[in-house]
Amino acid sequence: RCLVQILAVPEPDDTTSFARLGDFDMTMRLLPLLSRNVIIRRIALTAPEVNIYQRGNSFNFDDLTAHFAADSTAAAQSDGSSPWDVGIYDISLAEGHFSYTDLEIDAHWGFENLNLAIPGLYFAGRNTDVGAVLNFADGGSLSTELSYNVESSEYTLRMKLADLALKGTLPYFRQALNTSAVDGLLSMDVAVSGNTRHMMDFTTSGTVDLAQFTLADEAGRRVLGIDTMHVGLDEGRPMQRRFRFDTIFASGVGAEFSIDGQGRSNIAALLGVPADSPQELSADGGDALPVDSPAAAAESAAGAPFDIGVRRIDLRGGSLAISDLSMDKPFSYSISNIVLRSQDFDLAARNRVMISAQMQQQGSAMIRWDGDMSSIDNHDILVSLSNIELKDFSPYCEHFTAYPIVEGNLTYRSQNIITNRYLRGTNHLDMFRPVADKRRKDIKPEMNIPLKLGLYALKDKQGHVNIDLPVSGRIDSPEFSYRRIVMKALGNVLLKVISAPFSFMFGSGSRIDHIDIDALQQAFTSEQYAKFDRLADMLAQKPEMKLSLTQRVDYDKALIREAEMILKASYYNSMQSDSTHRLNMLDFEAIAAMPVKSNQLSAYADSLLDVRGIDRKSMKTTEKALALYGDLAAKYLDRTLQRRDSSLVRYMSTAHPSVAGSSFRVVSQSDSLRRSHRGADRYVITVEVDGESVDVASDDAVAETAPDGGSAADSLASERAEYLPEA
Repeated sequence: RCLVQILAVPEPDDTTSFARLGDFDMTMRLLPLLSRNVIIRRIALTAPEVNIYQRGNSFNFDDLTAHFAADSTAAAQSDGSSPWDVGIYDISLAEGHFSYTDLEIDAHWGFENLNLAIPGLYFAGRNTDVGAVLNFADGGSLSTELSYNVESSEYTLRMKLADLALKGTLPYFRQALNTSAVDGLLSMDVAVSGNTRHMMDFTTSGTVDLAQFTLADEAGRRVLGIDTMHVGLDEGRPMQRRFRFDTIFASGVGAEFSIDGQGRSNIAALLGVPADSPQELSADGGDALPVDSPAAAAESAAGAPFDIGVRRIDLRGGSLAISDLSMDKPFSYSISNIVLRSQDFDLAARNRVMISAQMQQQGSAMIRWDGDMSSIDNHDILVSLSNIELKDFSPYCEHFTAYPIVEGNLTYRSQNIITNRYLRGTNHLDMFRPVADKRRKDIKPEMNIPLKLGLYALKDKQGHVNIDLPVSGRIDSPEFSYRRIVMKALGNVLLKVISAPFSFMFGSGSRIDHIDIDALQQAFTSEQYAKFDRLADMLAQKPEMKLSLTQRVDYDKALIREAEMILKASYYNSMQSDSTHRLNMLDFEAIAAMPVKSNQLSAYADSLLDVRGIDRKSMKTTEKALALYGDLAAKYLDRTLQRRDSSLVRYMSTAHPSVAGSSFRVVSQSDSLRRSHRGADRYVITVEVDGESVDVASDDAVAETAPDGGSAADSLASERAEYLPEA
């Protein structure tokens, strides 16, 4: 029997302790040594203490291992004699203390009340069973049961970890994440079996439980929290990259996603993504999908794909808090009661995942995903949002359009099908009584859209706004951005509404973009009167709406036609035998039908130019008409435009007095604006709602050029006695 009490082993500097043995008691049989048989009947250690320090790849016991390396090599050399039989029984360790410190990352682990029991340690023929129990200094305990066969190197290990405090793991988390705090309790009951000759080729199964887990960013703000989580592993084979789980259950999973004023997300900061990298969800950044999924990237990096299957995934009671400070107005939103479920999930197969959630204040969300995690080639995603408060998203609306949203709710349905990396999708928006406030002039929006007027035009009688937004494109294109595609589609819809608002407000049969006119006509046609009447009816149905009509004609072209008409009337009048004859409608029809390119008319113009002493060489008949009557033609044309506006005002006041004064007006342009227009001759319609106005039709329409012989509207010139100038 050997008994040792209080044995201390200091470090080489004699200032710190490497090991300390409280009591050591060993009982050994001596007689069997004669037959090369070692039998130790008992080894008992009480209150041992070991302190391990590591810096990089160096340990504080390196000098000991180097000292005994030569001796162990010599002992391993065989002298040709028969081997010794060794048997060690009743090995125990009680009240042990073990500490480990990683000086490089400032990590410290302390183990108290370490207890170890080994009934027998065998080097041949039988398995060695080892049982150890220890308590962690910061809370929690670990018990192990190890069965090991020295000859075959096969082992079975059972580990039970109870309530390990994760605070001590912070230095290890900080090696991969920019985090300031990690907390929670980890428990597990795991069985591992394998062979020490092939350390990575082992099989494991068991359960892992996590409680009150918290992960914070460098500023101390929580990024992820989990109330409880349970993982049941049926089979794990790391060497074959195969993991089969029975259940993954979590309750009270809470995450916080934020974007700062520079567009950098807290997730990117936590992962250490460089600040100049694109932030996928920032307000002004692109959210282009990655070409390959994380699973595909892992497969490319590590070789064979992972074989992961989960019989049941059940996450409930989740929450997500979102904040975005990258816009002019901060955005914050909370989603609660998130539930995620999936059955028979397989990483290498097509799966279905269902997610439901409660939105902020009111409304709900449902997401259904069908696809596989190995690539993004083929997926089917259905998103449904019901009864969402629109004003919560006003900061984004202001960022993109400069219009705040102050009222209304939204129901949204979206389905996006990816086939061979090509997206086909549809988005249906159903808004009820959406109200946009006045456009902000202090910010420059990404989209120049008259939102207030567009929403007004899209509303039906009950206040609903229904918009369908189809999307498509190759998702691996560098320019692909789903959010931008949707916003562009929404912008296109609103622009179509603005270009033809009456079609949306009153039906497709009510499309009135403008009212065509002839620049020289003296009275309105029946068709034009009918359109004026229809506009009045629309105003009566939409009392909040105001309309204004602005007359725009291609002044230079109209001036030429006016001068030609005066020249033809003068020529026609000079051919009459009775100089006192007053021209009638038949006369003016004959004048209108008279060709400009006639030798007689050209000769008549030459005679007038000669009398006035104007050089007529190389002049066309049109140029001759302008030279003779240009000033008079401008006078007549200005008078015609003014009389037409006045006639329209009188008609609306007489036929539709209820709308003429308050909702309808005719706008007269200044001389410079009136003479600068180039394009079609028409009345342009301007719609105004709550101080916001927009022209229904654009000004760049192609002008309808009248033939040289004039147009049918010239017959209306019978009312013009002014067409009889002095010869």
